[in-house]
Amino acid sequence: MSSITPSTIQKKLLIIDDDQLLQTYLASFFERKDYLCDQLVCGECLSSYFSKRDKKPDLILLNVLMAGKNGFYWLNWLTEKYPLIPVIMLTGENKKQDRLLALGSGAVDYINKPFDTDELFLRIQIMMRLHHSSAEKAKDKLSFGPYSYHYHSKKLYSDQDQGNVHLTENEKHLFAILCKNYGEIVSREALNGAIGVKEYHPLDRRIDVHISRLRNKLENVTGKSKYIHVVRNNGYFLRYFK
Repeated sequence: MSSITPSTIQKKLLIIDDDQLLQTYLASFFERKDYLCDQLVCGECLSSYFSKRDKKPDLILLNVLMAGKNGFYWLNWLTEKYPLIPVIMLTGENKKQDRLLALGSGAVDYINKPFDTDELFLRIQIMMRLHHSSAEKAKDKLSFGPYSYHYHSKKLYSDQDQGNVHLTENEKHLFAILCKNYGEIVSREALNGAIGVKEYHPLDRRIDVHISRLRNKLENVTGKSKYIHVVRNNGYFLRYFK
């Protein structure tokens, strides 16, 4: 039986464009290049798309001008909720200010239509290689702000204090699941499960107590959190905001 290595696993693209003819053409082209392709006609479908998929896309092609909210709105949405997925923006308008806005907002590339599909394919390959090479090197460590968390040892280090931050066993479990889902909401039920609570009750506040203690260890200040953020009636997520 042959084993599956990372190099043999198909990469997945998500194409977001309301031009369905172009979508079909691109999907057909990339599938011939051995990529998996998902297609959406608008950004408004993104939340539902991510909630129904176990495997997230490795890269997103996002059109700028679409019915409903435009691509810049959805680029900001993606970089906030899924900051580890690279986004290439496609546009029919060659405006310097739009290109600067896209790259400044987190897009890894900005490509004008009409484009050559072979060139687009090469750009995608380059971005995939850069992104996943960096991810491979950093797979045992997550750095955010002045902190770095090491998955294997479950230790949190501070550049400011030049040492590790003491975490209790429950805090280690909570921080591990928050780091694994960096930038994404972790439900209260999942957080309770991480510390061994098998039957979660919505009125159980022990998670809030643990999170409060974690926040104090990270920032030692009152006021708005820079690191662990609450989403009312949903859960918490870890992301560094200056």
